[in-house]
Amino acid sequence: MFGCSRQKIGRGAEHFVDLSQVVCNGKAADRIHQDGIHILINMNGYTKGARNEIFALRPAPIQVNFIVGKCGKM
Repeated sequence: MFGCSRQKIGRGAEHFVDLSQVVCNGKAADRIHQDGIHILINMNGYTKGARNEIFALRPAPIQVNFIVGKCGKM
């Protein structure tokens, strides 16, 4: 499901950069800052593999946590 959302965002964005291959969180944060990103959205939250350290470095003036929940039936 996440891959599908990510693909939709990538297609709809004017500028989309995949930082998953940038291992160093500091370098990823530098890239975000150098690109002049104004709004940075964290779509992983506190899940396995999340890179919250990038957000701790405050590379963008506005940072948002986007929480996606799953609906279920009882």
